[in-house]
Amino acid sequence: MSLYKTDAVVLKTHNLSEADRIFILFSPLYGRIDAVARGIRKPSSKFGGTLEIFSHVYLMLSEGKNLAVITQAELCNSHYSLREDLRRLACASYFIEIVTDSILPGQENIELFSLVLSGLSLLEYHDNLDLILRYTEIHFLKSLGVNPILERCLRCGNLFTSSYVKFFTTLGGAFCEKCIFPQGKEYFTVSLKTLNFLHSLLKVLPGDLEKISFSTGINNESRCLLRSLIICNLGKDIKSLKMLDSFMEAL
Repeated sequence: MSLYKTDAVVLKTHNLSEADRIFILFSPLYGRIDAVARGIRKPSSKFGGTLEIFSHVYLMLSEGKNLAVITQAELCNSHYSLREDLRRLACASYFIEIVTDSILPGQENIELFSLVLSGLSLLEYHDNLDLILRYTEIHFLKSLGVNPILERCLRCGNLFTSSYVKFFTTLGGAFCEKCIFPQGKEYFTVSLKTLNFLHSLLKVLPGDLEKISFSTGINNESRCLLRSLIICNLGKDIKSLKMLDSFMEAL
């Protein structure tokens, strides 16, 4: 069996037997990896607590017929506190779910992997979780190559000048007040302030997020718009949203 090494983030786990456990991993170079860790459930396992969900790890794996086999694991960052705070856990679970549903085996995506690492760290320590969720959502779409067009009309290409525009999720953009928009397609009426906020999130560095201010109304519009775009591109509902909303509404 050939061996290979890679960074990875642990996305999901489930037990295979009394001793073994299966892991869904995300590697920047190899995309989704389904792997098994033999004997990990035994008290004497060499893996210890290395392979917990959300953990950033450095692995050695061997190729298997159906599953890769984890032979060595080194912990880089456990993101332990995400599992100790229910609100942060809900946010991280939502983020990891959409990442899991978007990656494929053998599909390199270094940009998305970097976002996962920075997103988990931000969710672990930043106080404004709504801001971090909007940041990770818009950059998630960008990493998939489907970031929305936020500044210009889809038809004429001119900059928006009116206070509100009609944003079409399936088209990934909006039409200005002068252009005829498609009939029969679902759209959101979104303020120009919301589009400017989302555009600023695409430009800002993670360390400068605290400089961005936004209202409750802008956050609500952004949340609805970004979720709709993500669901449209994933082609499926997001199971963790109910739990996420219940904890965020309790803030």
